[in-house]
Parts: sequence; structure tokens; C-alpha cells
Amino acid sequence: LKDKIDYEKPITFVFPDRITHIATSFIQGFFEEIMNNWCMYDLETKMFVVSSIPNLKNIFIDDLR
Repeated sequence: LKDKIDYEKPITFVFPDRITHIATSFIQGFFEEIMNNWCMYDLETKMFVVSSIPNLKNIFIDDLR
């Protein structure tokens, strides 16, 4: 992701329906670079998540706090 994200623009993550749960360790590793560039407010306002997992965006935010 490091060279793929323009941190000046919103980001949308799309997770396939076959993904039914996500481990905390995945969240922490996946978002490490993003959190080096964004604060929590940016994460809350610029990140969008499409997933069959209910409230996945909130799960991400809670795990990163």
C-alpha cells in the first residue's frame, strides 16, 4: 500500500464477502503505514469500508485506538 495511496484523498477498502472476520494483528499491520500519515480524525472521515462484516470500519478504528 505504501506507494499506492494518495493520503490527500479519501480511501475505500473493499473486502470480498468470503472474508468473514479479521484478526487484530492484521488490522495493526495493515494500517501501520496509513497511521504514519493520518491521525484518527482522518481515519474516521476519509476512510470508507465495503464489507459483509457489520461495522468493520468501527472495528478498525477501535482496534487502532
